[in-house]
Amino acid sequence: MFQIYICTFSCSLGFLLTWYPYIERSQNIEKTGSLISESIATTTANDFFNAELINLSIAGIDIAKHPEIQSVRFINDSGDILFSAGKPNLQNLYVTKVTVNNIPAGTVEISLNSDAFRPSKPIFELTLSILVIFLMPMLLALITRNFNLENRSIPIISVNNQPNGKAFYIIINLINRLSMQKTSVEQALQDAETMSKEVTALYEGSTIRVDDLGICLALPNGTCNAKQALNAVFLLQVLLGEYYTAGQFRCFLKEGAWTSKENDMEGADFKSFFSAKDFSAWLTLAALSRKDTALVSSMIISELPDEVRQRAKTFEHPLTRDIDTVEQIYLIEELPEVDEELINQQAKMILEFA
Repeated sequence: MFQIYICTFSCSLGFLLTWYPYIERSQNIEKTGSLISESIATTTANDFFNAELINLSIAGIDIAKHPEIQSVRFINDSGDILFSAGKPNLQNLYVTKVTVNNIPAGTVEISLNSDAFRPSKPIFELTLSILVIFLMPMLLALITRNFNLENRSIPIISVNNQPNGKAFYIIINLINRLSMQKTSVEQALQDAETMSKEVTALYEGSTIRVDDLGICLALPNGTCNAKQALNAVFLLQVLLGEYYTAGQFRCFLKEGAWTSKENDMEGADFKSFFSAKDFSAWLTLAALSRKDTALVSSMIISELPDEVRQRAKTFEHPLTRDIDTVEQIYLIEELPEVDEELINQQAKMILEFA
């Protein structure tokens, strides 16, 4: 709500600064009419008092020559018209009493030609207003990014407690942490954790923050199959790509253990799932992946449907020899079109709430 108030105030201020000068110019006719009427009443006061009709006529003719003046009329104190020129415009009619030493001597009536005071078309004001309207969403996004650093997302659903068994682990590695400041690293990991919670909300899993190393999503196979877990990997990367974060992330998918302990559901004790040494090895594998792809262990490949398994390629890299694992690793660069469409719809739904 705070961000909305700021943007509403900024938008209102922008419109005020844009249109106030235009409105002020439109009101100049009121000030001009009163000023001219009072000035004529002052300069012709003696002619009114002495009934100098010739002087009043000369003055009236001279005043009526100006294009801003539509009509002029001089009336004595008895109500007789001493001079009249033009047709009065009752909407812009200005009347001033003429007095000499507080003695009423007559009345000056003038009306102005509104066309002569009509401001030019507000092309500049309209253009600036359109810019203000288009810039407000950008301002809201910027404020949201800078003022809501701790948690920039709304949880969708709670996670049901699942019995002990197996789970699919999605390991998330922040690969550009060495080029980032410490505060930026923490913010990027927080962003990854935020988006991870959105994914685990869809697939009823758990998000585990492993100290400052990275993030692990645990999706129990009681509610999630291998194909859904793979979709979750690609969904997570779409979300992190569209979300406002400075981090660059890569993912590795494997199978692991699941426990129904409530503390572990919140990721408070990752040691109930795996050791820090194991997680470091998985982070290394995740770092070997490319953008918008998934590295998958061979145990999961066998559980995928044929149309997905056919897209898997054997992955070879010198660093895999140094990792304490006997699993063959596969690379999946794309999913079937129907799965990609589903992921895009899910990402759109989540980002509308983020």
